[in-house]
Amino acid sequence: MTVAPERPASTAAASLPLTGADEIRFAHIEAQLDALLPRGGTPVHDSVVIAGGKGITAWTLAARLARSEQFAGKVVVAGEPVTETRQIANGCSMRGTSADWLSYAVARPQAELIRRIAGPAFAGQPVATRQLTAMARPGIDGQWEIGPAAAWQGGRRGSNRPVMYGGRNSRMAGAMREMLDAGAIVDVDEPIRSLDDARALAPGRKPLFVNLTKNPKLFGGSAPPIKRVTLAWQCALRAGSGGLRHPLTGTTAFAPLVYRDGAVNVGYFTPFADPLSPDATWYGLMVRPVRSGPEKIDKAREVAALREEVLGIAEAVGLEPVDLEETCFGGLAPAPAFGAPKRSAPGTLELRRLATPGAIAYYADGILGGAIGGVVAAEALIRGHDPHDAVVKALKPIRWFNDLWWFETARIPKLVDLAIGTSRLTTRIAMAYPHSYSLNHWASRA
Repeated sequence: MTVAPERPASTAAASLPLTGADEIRFAHIEAQLDALLPRGGTPVHDSVVIAGGKGITAWTLAARLARSEQFAGKVVVAGEPVTETRQIANGCSMRGTSADWLSYAVARPQAELIRRIAGPAFAGQPVATRQLTAMARPGIDGQWEIGPAAAWQGGRRGSNRPVMYGGRNSRMAGAMREMLDAGAIVDVDEPIRSLDDARALAPGRKPLFVNLTKNPKLFGGSAPPIKRVTLAWQCALRAGSGGLRHPLTGTTAFAPLVYRDGAVNVGYFTPFADPLSPDATWYGLMVRPVRSGPEKIDKAREVAALREEVLGIAEAVGLEPVDLEETCFGGLAPAPAFGAPKRSAPGTLELRRLATPGAIAYYADGILGGAIGGVVAAEALIRGHDPHDAVVKALKPIRWFNDLWWFETARIPKLVDLAIGTSRLTTRIAMAYPHSYSLNHWASRA
């Protein structure tokens, strides 16, 4: 067993004090947890072994357990160490709600979390308080054109609450690792390859084994056939020499939609910060939903088309790529089947599967699922409840919203193109549910 080295002292900077806004956020989360998980129970498990990942979900779960009397010193996080690079793999758009839950997990101010994600040299915060959408199409001359844009959250002036933050995913995970109580966990830099490996690491007699690896069979679970996927391409951006163009503003998250080949591709352009790419102040992404397994998809062709969409739309709104080959990433992600996830085997928790709330990667959903799923699983263990049932119930609304968006973009794309491409009024009507309706699932509580 290789125990990870202690973090350098420089990462353990003194915490900022909690603010009134933080107290409002934490009180709201605790009220939700109390409604979901009544207090007074006795923990069934006495320790937790987390296999794989070392990403946001793993550190969120570990952080909340580490500051509890019941599990402090009895949490093992095992997996290969993550090396931070400029490549922006995985999701980079973090809902304000996600920041609330992550801050709660480590009991630290949200401002400190964002400062660690953005880096000390970044002025202000990479935050959006308003969300817009419009259809986008390539023009006759090859230049992309943006249709009538309308706000679906934040109105004309923006919300008084943070709706969206942008940052590199591996830096978000690193920030969580830096802020948790490192003395209350065991960090192992070797992967778990079997249930026997996990048992050998368990610091208690009744451990729970948590699977956050990409192998659903690691602890005896099943691997259902993949029937739908999303493809994506993303890169770091900055404002061009001519400045931002309509409809973009410095605090706007823009979700352009592209109707192509029987589906609506969903984009996201948000303010962004990364200490490894200080010139990058924006992030651009396009995602395509596909109703088939990966074996039937020309991945290279689809990713290349998404790349063209990101770069074309970026140019149309006044953005340009930053060190494209170093920061970009394209790939394919399997999406789970519709409905509630299958039950975890006794003594295990398939948290990777549970924290994927419906159609993946194109509704700012991955970080949200990991943040809520990690905290809820920890609280369920602390309070003596079944963590599987708790996570499924907590993420049920998010799963519904995601799968409804999937239905709209993959099943009725022509209707979406017509409604959002016609006028601002029809766009606002089309986006009323679930998009505008779900503001409180996007924006920070304060």
